[in-house]
Amino acid sequence: MAPILYEDRAMLVINKPSGLVAQSSDNDPHSIAHWIDYYEQAVQPPERPRTVHRLDRVTTGAMVLAKNLNSASTLSLQFKQRLVKKTYLAIAYGPAPLRSSQMGTLESNISLDPDGRVKIDSNPPLSDAKTTEARAAYEVVATSEKYPGLSLLRLDLKTGVKHQLRVQLPWHLKVSILGDPLHKPPETVPLGTQPAFLQKLAARHVFLHSSYLEITRYHPKATRIGISAPIPHVFAELCDAAGFPLATHERHGGVFENGRLLDAIPGHRVSAAYHGTWLPFWTVCPLDGSEAEGHTGLEA
Repeated sequence: MAPILYEDRAMLVINKPSGLVAQSSDNDPHSIAHWIDYYEQAVQPPERPRTVHRLDRVTTGAMVLAKNLNSASTLSLQFKQRLVKKTYLAIAYGPAPLRSSQMGTLESNISLDPDGRVKIDSNPPLSDAKTTEARAAYEVVATSEKYPGLSLLRLDLKTGVKHQLRVQLPWHLKVSILGDPLHKPPETVPLGTQPAFLQKLAARHVFLHSSYLEITRYHPKATRIGISAPIPHVFAELCDAAGFPLATHERHGGVFENGRLLDAIPGHRVSAAYHGTWLPFWTVCPLDGSEAEGHTGLEA
C-alpha cells in the first residue's frame, strides 16, 4: 500500500513502501508513475502530480509529489538548493559496537565504478571518476544489549546522492544497514551468529526509512511544513524487540508547522492557510506484489 500522509494545495506526501520505484516509468508496474495513474483515477485532479525527488527502491518513508507545474518548480528548487530538511532512521549492524549518543558527520566523495556500482572515492584528486560530495550528520540513538552489534541511527541528510547513506555507513562507521545486500563494511560479522528471526528480517527488508521531511511553503506566508512518516510495522517491532526508543511521531507520524507538532486528527484540516490535511490512513491503491504489512512474530 502507498498511503497519502499529507495533502495541501501544492503538494502531497506519501509514505513510500519498499519496492515502489520512485523514478517514473510507464513500463514498471511498481513505479510511481502507476501510483500517480491510480491517484488521477480516484481524485481527478486539475493537473497530474509530478515527482520532485527520489528515494531508493528499497527505502521506505516520506516522499513529496508536486500537484502542479508551479509547485513542482518551487519544490524541485528547494531540493536542488538543499533547503529541505531530510531525516532518516536506520537500523545498522556491524562488528564494532557503536556508542549510544555517539554523534558526528559523514563526509565523503561518491562515484560510480565501471560496473555502475556506487562507491566511496578515497582519492578524488587522483581519480578519473566523476565524484560527488556527500554529507550527512548522524546520531546513534541507541545500541541493543540483547542483540550485540545492532544500533538505531538518526541521520540528517545534507546532500542527496544515490545510495549515499548505504555506502557512507560501512565506510565511516563500519556498520551496514540491516538487510542491505549491496553495501557492507570490509569486516562483517556474519548474521548467522544472530537469532534466526533477525536473519529472516534482513533477508526481506532493508531497514532504512525516510522519517521526516521539512519544506518551506511560501504563500500566503513563509511557513516550514514538516511531515513525519510512520515507520513500517516490521521496523517498529524490531525496535521494540531490540529495546530501541522511538519518538511518538517517528512511530505514528505527524505534521509540524515551524517546528511545532500539530494536533493532527486523521482526515481533518491542520492548516487553514494552505488547505493542508493529515491523511495517514488514506490509501489510493495497492502496490501489486508487495508484502502486506503485519505482525512479524518478533519476541520482545
